[in-house]
Amino acid sequence: MNIVFDDQRSTPPAPRATPRTSIDDIKAAERSVAFAKGELARAVAEVQALDGLSGLVSWLTGNHEADVQRALAQVKHCQGQLSRAEAHHGRIVQAHTEEQRRERATQEVAIQRLMQLEMVADTVRARGGPTATELADLEERIAEARTEADDLEAVFGVGMALRGQLGRALRAVKQADHGATMDTMGMTGGGLFKAMALRTVQTELDGVPERTARFQQACEVIGLDIRLGDGVGRVHRAAKAALTDAFFDNLFADMLTSRRIRDALDGLQAMCDDVDAALLPVVDRRKEASQTIEALEQAREALLER
Repeated sequence: MNIVFDDQRSTPPAPRATPRTSIDDIKAAERSVAFAKGELARAVAEVQALDGLSGLVSWLTGNHEADVQRALAQVKHCQGQLSRAEAHHGRIVQAHTEEQRRERATQEVAIQRLMQLEMVADTVRARGGPTATELADLEERIAEARTEADDLEAVFGVGMALRGQLGRALRAVKQADHGATMDTMGMTGGGLFKAMALRTVQTELDGVPERTARFQQACEVIGLDIRLGDGVGRVHRAAKAALTDAFFDNLFADMLTSRRIRDALDGLQAMCDDVDAALLPVVDRRKEASQTIEALEQAREALLER
């Protein structure tokens, strides 16, 4: 089951934003400058070498003049590359500095506006009356919406972490299932492949019971009653069967381990499906909560700006 996140549904494409520069862009430009400097140094060294042994060899072969001209041309080419790299680095640094300046200016304006609105809100509360009552109602609804958004975010965060952990364990169980099939068919290396995959599964499942409990508790807060299956316990039973298989290596033990692994595979898949089913409505509710908060805050600002 694929979870479709907030803005991944069929919506018109957003307008293309102006490209932003970052520290990584500056570092990349610096690396380009360093590379161009290195290339120039090597080209200069080649010209200088023509005055030494390399020059003697080129004299003897009659190619000295051509070698010198080629080396000087390479120096000129490298100088041009360095100049372009330094110019690009300068533009990147200037653009990044300008973006930071604009962001600081925007933040300062936003902070000033927020302070002004809060001063107006204090005045409205002090005066009382219908406007103060309306303001109090809006602020209470905003607080409730933010609490709901926080609860939904908690469910989403824990659920996605649990989903990822179960997914990794599920892939390892599939590898163990493949190894069990090889072992049952008497193929060399199947038993070792199966045992290594099961160890990986148990490592991936470390902490899953605790995370599962936190996920269920978070779901209860927002009114979701979920019960995840016994996939972890099935994995442990598969691991015990594999251990017995290692001591009593026969077809019966191989088949028993294979059946336990298939059972663990079904159990983990069911857990993944249950987590997905729980997260699907949460994705929609997170978006709705965000829109509700934005609408209420806009209504509060409009009230204070009357």
